Amino acid sequence: MVAVKKENVVKAILVSLFFPLLYFLIMSLFDEGYSLSWKALNPGATPDQVKEQLASVSLLLIVATIIVFFIITLIIFKAQKKDLLKRIQWNPAPKKSIYAFAVLLALGLFLTAFLLVAVIPQSWLADDAAGNAITSMSPLFAILIMGIIAPMAEETVFRGLMMTRLQARVAPWLAVMLTTLVFAVLHMGASVGHALTVLPFALSVCLVFLWTKSIRVTMFIHALYNTILVSVSLLATNLSDSSTTSNASNANLAPAIMGLIGLVIVVLALISIYKRRQKDVPDSSGIPSN
Repeated sequence: MVAVKKENVVKAILVSLFFPLLYFLIMSLFDEGYSLSWKALNPGATPDQVKEQLASVSLLLIVATIIVFFIITLIIFKAQKKDLLKRIQWNPAPKKSIYAFAVLLALGLFLTAFLLVAVIPQSWLADDAAGNAITSMSPLFAILIMGIIAPMAEETVFRGLMMTRLQARVAPWLAVMLTTLVFAVLHMGASVGHALTVLPFALSVCLVFLWTKSIRVTMFIHALYNTILVSVSLLATNLSDSSTTSNASNANLAPAIMGLIGLVIVVLALISIYKRRQKDVPDSSGIPSN
């Protein structure tokens, strides 16, 4: 194993943040730019009205962000004469059976979120802007953007670009932990609680990427997980008006039970994927050496 120079580790950590920060900088610029433009056209608008208007177009702004990000990224890789697909490890799964366990993992992570929401103080869980955006758009469009396009983009940003950079310079466990933390922090928004609910997902997907060396697998997991979240959010919104108030104890107990079941499923799925991991050394020609 090649010895890692301490100064290169620090450099790798800092450089690995470039693409995640670029992605969220573009997103922030679109959000702020639209908000300022809309307020200029509607001088009497209240902050709540601006927030509501932004939520109504946020999925479109996400698409714009992804397009601009990939244009810039492709220009960078073209200028450096590097292969983007090799860098992000666009490899097939080591074994096809991994996808079956990936389905279980996505379902388990979804159920685990119930446990986290039940445990985390409600004061830590602010309104989710993404959730508001989902309910303000047509169901098919919301699933297309949040369930397919956004997950593929985020996997490219975090696992494909950030984590591969770290893997070239730091120990695998450190690459996993740093990528997990950055993913959670950049998904925090206005809610610390939301960042905590994202942690199990981020850690699981980083481990799968480390073991399979295939971003196709993590894209599949991310897309399925988001699709389940979007579908349940839309269903819950449609049923909220006709639902009746449940017993408080049952309302707290049910999510906890579902979360514990989900946690067991996650552990079993991760163990199964680990057993089917990529044991051969992959082509590292796309991973930076400096």
